[in-house]
Formats: sequence, C-alpha cells, structure tokens
Amino acid sequence: MLTSLLVRGDAQADPMPRVRGFDDLYDHMQVVFRRRQVVMIAGRPGHGKSLVALALSNGWAEQGRSVLYFSADSGPDEQVQRLVAHRTGMPVGDVEDCADSAPRYVHDELAAVAGKLRFHFGPITGHGLDNEVMAHVMAHNAFPDVIVIDNLQDMEYAESGYHEQTQFMVHLKTLSEVTGSLVLVLHHASETSALGDTGSPPPRAAILNKLSQKPQVILTVAASPAIRDGGSSTMRIAAVKNRTGRQKEDGSLFAQLAVDFPTMRVMASGPRALGSGRESA
Repeated sequence: MLTSLLVRGDAQADPMPRVRGFDDLYDHMQVVFRRRQVVMIAGRPGHGKSLVALALSNGWAEQGRSVLYFSADSGPDEQVQRLVAHRTGMPVGDVEDCADSAPRYVHDELAAVAGKLRFHFGPITGHGLDNEVMAHVMAHNAFPDVIVIDNLQDMEYAESGYHEQTQFMVHLKTLSEVTGSLVLVLHHASETSALGDTGSPPPRAAILNKLSQKPQVILTVAASPAIRDGGSSTMRIAAVKNRTGRQKEDGSLFAQLAVDFPTMRVMASGPRALGSGRESA
C-alpha cells in the first residue's frame, strides 16, 4: 500500500506541458510547473496576475489538461469576456458586441475548452473548495490537473489577515498532495515594494503576510505603465522561490514576456537585452 502511494505520488509530479508565449520563463528561469505542487503568482494590483493565470489555464486546457478555476473577485461575464478575448485576439471591450452579432463564433471558441476549463465564481471556504473538487471527480472520474485560486485575499475568511491566510495555504498544500493537482494561487504584494513605478517585480519579502513557506515556486509579476494604460508591451516575471531552477529573492532575476492587456494574451518572450540582474544566478 505504501509503495503504491509513493509510486502514485511520483507519477503525479510529472511536469505540465509548456504553454506558448512563456518560453523565457521556462528556458531562462528554468521554471517547471508540476502536479502535486503549489505555485504562487504574486504582484501588486493591476499588474497581470490574472492574465498570466488565464493564459496558462487556457494553454493547458487546449492540451487536454483539466483546470478548475476559482474566480473569487471576478464574475461570469467578466471572465467569459476575458477568455474569449484571449482565444480570439479580440479586445475584451469588443467581445460583448461580437457575442450579439456573431454568437456562434463566440460559442465555438468557448466550446473548444469547455470540457477542460471550468470556472467557479464567488467566495469559497476550504470546505467549499473540497466539495467542488469532489464534484469534478464525480463528473470526470479523476482529480483536476490544475486548481487555480484567483485570488487568496478574496477567498471567504482569508481576507482577515495572517492567521486565516496561513491556514488556507496549509489547506492548499494538503489538497495538492492528496489530489495530485497543480495548485496555482494568486496573491498580492505590497504596493510600496518597488522603487517608483518602473515595472520591477516585487521581492519575496514584499508578499503580503509573508506567505512564502508553503509554495514550492513563487513568481512575482510586474507590468510597465504602458501595459496598464491599455497598450502592448512587456511583463517581467521573477522567480523569487524556485526549488528546481534559478531564483533570486530580491526579484532582480526575471523573464520578460510580450503581453497585451486588451486581449489578455501572452504573445511571446520579450527582448533579451534587459539590464540588471538577468544573467546572474
């Protein structure tokens, strides 16, 4: 019995498939997303945490992996519009008009991943999370490959502070071990953690309530002001904790990706000439 459990656990630690657009994160930072792992994506509000999570989720769903996405702070209309925008390249603001003028086109895009990417909306407790996972098991006879928590501070009872969030992180770590799922949890970083508004990824020390013990991998994200004004530019993703790859806790070692906020897309790795910190181990 114990041997079978160990073999099962090892098999579930296999890496998830690569997602287009994240090459610099995979190759330069040596980040590997694995099942039975908790990965945190942290950043200041508005810097693209949900964009990254949605892009990864859609990419994995397209490759046949099942994703259970808990959206605690965004409702169904907003998430559906974001997903359609990501899949079509259409700006989020135009999706609603397209749904009226070409409903079949929008329906087909959603249907392409509907069997693999499922959203749950509203606040949820640890008990509620477990119930949704078991509902997935009843429907599919398997645990989800990926569970996304977007985001930690908007989960019910987790917004109060350190103790509640710490307990929820313990719950997520146990959940990843029991189910063999990759648990991707989004969390906030201090808004005063960077020097000015330069697009510098926050350091590990800036993660709110110091919730850095349980995740095996912690990525911090930062978008340039041009992105947040609605344009296309670059996003920096630092590995401030990365047990099997490169890391620097101060956030100075990072991947650079080309992103487009209006369409919620990660399009490609950004330019390689990035300056301080990239080439140091």
